[in-house]
Order: sequence, then C-alpha cells, then structure tokens
Amino acid sequence: MSSFEYVVSNAGTGNPSASDKYRHYVSLQGSDRKTKSGVIVPPSSGTTPYAVTGVGFQPELVLLASFEQISDGEIWVWTGASVDGSNKFGTALDYPGYLGGMGGDIRYSYHSTSIVLPGFADVSSFDSDGFTLSFPVTSSALPISYFCARDGGQYACGTTATPATSGTQHVTVPFQPNAIFFVSPCMSSLGTSSAAARMCYGGADDAGREYSVFTGSGSSDIYTNCVARASAMFLGVDADGVSCLAGHGFCHPELLDETTSVTMDSTGFTLDWFIDPTWGGGSQWFSWIAFENAEVGRFVYNHASMSDPATSVPLDFKSHGLIFYCNDLGHNTLDQNPNGSTGTEGATMSIGFCGDDLSGQSLCSWGDVSRGISGNPLPFGGIPTTHGSFGCQARTIGGFALEDIDDGEVIALSGADKGPRWKPHIYRRDYL
Repeated sequence: MSSFEYVVSNAGTGNPSASDKYRHYVSLQGSDRKTKSGVIVPPSSGTTPYAVTGVGFQPELVLLASFEQISDGEIWVWTGASVDGSNKFGTALDYPGYLGGMGGDIRYSYHSTSIVLPGFADVSSFDSDGFTLSFPVTSSALPISYFCARDGGQYACGTTATPATSGTQHVTVPFQPNAIFFVSPCMSSLGTSSAAARMCYGGADDAGREYSVFTGSGSSDIYTNCVARASAMFLGVDADGVSCLAGHGFCHPELLDETTSVTMDSTGFTLDWFIDPTWGGGSQWFSWIAFENAEVGRFVYNHASMSDPATSVPLDFKSHGLIFYCNDLGHNTLDQNPNGSTGTEGATMSIGFCGDDLSGQSLCSWGDVSRGISGNPLPFGGIPTTHGSFGCQARTIGGFALEDIDDGEVIALSGADKGPRWKPHIYRRDYL
C-alpha cells in the first residue's frame, strides 16, 4: 500500500480539548516527478530581482504563499502560482487590526491574472536551479513559502468565472487532468479590490474525491467564520453581520456558488454548479492548477488524543510532493458551530507545502479572533518553518493569547510508484 506518514509536531497545547480536524491534500505522483519546497526571505532591496536557487531543477510549476504582519495588527496574506511563466494568477487578502474597535478600516480581497503575489512580488523567470522574483514596488524582507514541481506529468493553470446560473461549465486544459487544485477569494471582478476578505481552497480528482475549505469576513465585520465541504469549491459571503454584531448572534457564511461534481476528460474538466441567487451568486472568479498523475484526499486527526508516534495516510500511488489546505473544522457544514447555537468565535486557514525530499516543509497560516469578546479583534498568522506542512494556528478565545500551532510534519513517502509519463512522440499512452 502507498501512503505518507506524519507526526503531530505541535499538538496545540493551548486548546487540549479540541475536536477532530480535517486535513486535505493534493498528492503528486510519478517516479520521475521532481518537487521541492522551502521558505526564502528576499532582502529589502528596492526593485532588484531576487534569484531563488538550490531547487535542483528548472520548475514547470511555482506555487507561492506569503504573509505580512503590520505593526498595528493588520495582516496581508498572498497565494499565487505560475506555470512555465506563461500563465499565472495571484490573490491577496487584507485583514485590518481594529485596535480601536471597528472604526473605518475595510477588509479587502484582490485577484489578479498578471502577478503571482499582487502588490508584492512576481515570478519573472524559471531558471535552471530555481526561479527569479521581481518586485513592482520596493521589496520587503517577508518570508515566502514556495513549492516547485516538474516532470511526472503535465501542468496548467488558469482563471475562470463561474456561470451566472446553475448548470455545467467546461474548462479547457491542453491535456486530460487527474486532479485540480482551486484557489478563489470569491470576487466578482479581477484586478480591483473587493470589500471582503474571503478565501476558498479546494481540490478534485478523477476518482470523485472533492473537498474544499473556506474562511471569510465582510468588508467591516469584526468576525470571521469558516466552512469545510465535500465539494471542490464553496464560494461564500457573510450574510448576517448585523445580528452577529448586535447580539453576538448566529454568525455564519451564506453560499454564493458551489460545485456539486467535477469530471475530467481529454479536453479538460467540467464543473456542475449550484448558483444560489439569494445572495447574488454567479460571476465569481476562481483560479485553478491542473495536474496529470495526482490525487486529492482528506484525513482526520484529533490533536488532543494523538499518541501514536507516526500515523499513515493511504494513497493510490506513492507521493512525490504534497500540497495541503486546511482550516479549523472537522465536519462538513455551512456553520463553524455544528449546533448553530452560538456565534462564530473566529477562523483559521492555511496552505502548506512538502517537497519530495521532505525538507523545507512549511505552511502559511492565518486567522482572526472575532467579536471582541474581551477586547478588540486581532488577526494573526505567519509562516512557520519548524512545525511541518499542514495544520492551523489558533488563538485562545477571550484573551487573544496565541496558542501553540496545531499541525503535523510528513516523515515518510512510501509505496508503489505510478510509472513515468510516456513522451508524446511515443505511440503508447500519454501517461500511465
């Protein structure tokens, strides 16, 4: 049996009674696959390009995540990717700190198809031993978590808008994908800011496995909430901020658009959408990365009861690189609280990377303690480099003391390989 093994590298001792948590992944396969993950910190060097070296190969895919904590408590979070430098996308979220109450600060999302880390950095070239970053403005010495991949199958990325009404939507890819990774800040336009801070990560494969996570907040709401779903994408909006703010009531997101199934064929993939007109629905942009020879999955652990030194997650074929996406839930629901009896207290979200050699594991995790239970709400997060590649940060409710990071580290990739992809000029199958 193929699998990856992990240990809980930090069991979240600040919240020892925490319940089961979903952890989702995209596993890249193929005996000739090359992947590498790590964290770099470009110097504060104006707009001088910065070469990232030591990757060991020229990547075909570069996936980046970054984070900035501003002195007043505001945070910025970025996720973006480029394939061969010819196609790219980037997202950014802005959570202000509200250190003086709600005030006039506004939370923002941004979605671009021209830069990988909007307003911060772009991938300007794919090099023989890594890649080069360029900076549209003076660069800051911020950590950037990266995942590079080549061979083992083909790669493609793109950005597409959902249909206006429920139904199917076909997205063209220049090969038959086996898995798709989705990224969306749930915006109705590209290249401009949107008054919200929302993010959906999701995945689907050709075996019918589909999982997504969502976290979000309205433009000036002092709360966040999150969703976990057995669907490839959940694009939501916060609908009842008034009742939440007025009486610490039932804070929860409302659906805009959600996929009900994803199928894949020789020309790309087809999404079956449910578009909810209640909150506007339709015309929400999403980005995607398509992979040959990959699978999507979910596993569950309870960090309060983990005692086994290593836990195995079964796979169809041996992994040669993992992309993780997580939030703080362990149930499929539209509400963070499954009983629906109390308001949402806050939400966490993360994206993490693990390369084939298991070195350089890292995750970009962020969140927001909401509702001002004993003080003003404060966003938090960062890029931990010593705790593994999946999990979420957390804060104690009420006092805003930072809890330990609840996450895990991959310690082994084992099992039977999926064979190398046949080259196009060979008359047999394009891939095994």
